[in-house]
Amino acid sequence: HPKLLPSPFGFATRSDARGSVPGIEVPPAERPRLLARERQQYAPAFADYRPGGPAVLAVRDMLTRLQAHGIQPMLLLSPESSEFRGWYGESGDTAMSRLAEGLAGEFGVPLIQARGWIPDDQFADGHHATPAGATTFTDRLAAVLREMGR
Repeated sequence: HPKLLPSPFGFATRSDARGSVPGIEVPPAERPRLLARERQQYAPAFADYRPGGPAVLAVRDMLTRLQAHGIQPMLLLSPESSEFRGWYGESGDTAMSRLAEGLAGEFGVPLIQARGWIPDDQFADGHHATPAGATTFTDRLAAVLREMGR
């Protein structure tokens, strides 16, 4: 069995029997430090961000294969805090949304734009939800899926 890496949060995370983690429990006082750590890691990489390359080809390939096997996929842009989303810059954020919308149209699949669904105070570090954030997201996603008849 491969050894699991320690949590980058330095705090215990809990998972269920399937390995699902229902949010990262982080003391509120630690969240600014964790967000600053993520800013240092991600903000430089997001400067002038434009989606493309092998990642987009992989998504196209996945959508093609799923539909070839009769599976009706959906696309979802995952929640991120307002500060985290800001690191993409307006043009990068727009490019990501346009790419997702284009893929949804090209493949005739629904797109769920969930990037702003979780309040900033329900993120451990800007892109990993706390348990409250996970509940907020799950409840809203369930409602959207019900509306879509899925």
